[in-house]
Amino acid sequence: MTRKNANQNGKAGFAFLRVNSRPGLRWISGKLDVEMKRPNIYSFCVGVLALLTALNLHADTIYLKSGRIIKTDKAWEEDGRIKYQMGDAVISMPKSAVERIESDSPPPTVAPVGTPSTTPPPQEATGPRGSRKVYFVPLAQFPASDLEPLVAYCQDRFHIKVNVLPAVPIPTAALDRDRRQLIAEELTAAMQRALPDLAPDPDAVLIGFTSADMYSQSQGLPFAFGWRSDSAVVSTARLNLHYPGEPARGARPEVRLRKIVVKDIGMLYYGLPQSDNPASVLYSGIAGIEELDKLTESF
Repeated sequence: MTRKNANQNGKAGFAFLRVNSRPGLRWISGKLDVEMKRPNIYSFCVGVLALLTALNLHADTIYLKSGRIIKTDKAWEEDGRIKYQMGDAVISMPKSAVERIESDSPPPTVAPVGTPSTTPPPQEATGPRGSRKVYFVPLAQFPASDLEPLVAYCQDRFHIKVNVLPAVPIPTAALDRDRRQLIAEELTAAMQRALPDLAPDPDAVLIGFTSADMYSQSQGLPFAFGWRSDSAVVSTARLNLHYPGEPARGARPEVRLRKIVVKDIGMLYYGLPQSDNPASVLYSGIAGIEELDKLTESF
């Protein structure tokens, strides 16, 4: 049996001590009787920490059928959908949109017990959120202040940077005087012409906002909540409509607007396809306000 001084030569000395295995604590000359333990406990702790560190070094790459690539902290399949983690957010998408998933990290290796860990520090995930940018564009008199809650929501949920640009005027060519509606295709083209530096940039996602009613000439519908090509435009004119039996919470204009913009981000930012699931925010069959209210805000 030996005793270890906690301070030798003015320097703190540390050791792992094992209490005498006999029942009770035995004191000798006012000190606890202890026995030095060989450093295998310390080595075991080092090995466990190395394993835990290695397990955290995980990065996956999602290859979409659209050609886009998403690098993420972690990706997995659950309930027939692909889910992946971006910071604190978990995003899901239809499995049919994914070509394959590859792991960027080799299988973790554990250093022999007692050797220091040489595992490199984790790298920050990169990918579309690092290279692509989203721009909200007020059109004509649309108040930029109305976009502030939407900017905060998108940045908090998707961990992406959203910039609000100065307002862009609406040319008379975008107005159908007979219908008293804006033409979505012309409105999108006008926004792109007004932003010649951003419009041709494949990493810039432009989403315009108007409070005027609009329709799409190519779709042949009486009105449109939103329309997109390589950019998107959104109309808030009909988001305050009501109908019998509408959901108490989901019928709010700000919730409806959020769903439209989340769909635009899903398709233009992440490259996701439209869905035939009427609960998915990517649903392709939104013909009116009731279908919009039935959507969740999940891909």
